[in-house]
Amino acid sequence: DGKMDKVSMVAERFVIGRSAEAAHYVDASSGISRSHVELMAAGEAWTVQDVGSRNGSTLNGDSMIPYKIYQLQHGDILQLAGDKGPKYKFRAE
Repeated sequence: DGKMDKVSMVAERFVIGRSAEAAHYVDASSGISRSHVELMAAGEAWTVQDVGSRNGSTLNGDSMIPYKIYQLQHGDILQLAGDKGPKYKFRAE
């Protein structure tokens, strides 16, 4: 909807999804699965994987393979649930 929020990942494992019981950050946007993506700390770096979401995810415009782990770089764009779904810009701070 054009709004911008800052989401701080404070745990080594961080899930984005539509279910408050299954996710650390709840996104109620259309097409988001209960647990959609999981971000994980790997030392100083972060990785991300789509955890079998119904409507998929993209990383920098490329479709993500479910359960495949992708390395995140500063500035990467993660989009959930198709080309109209919410976007997240990863910032290494």
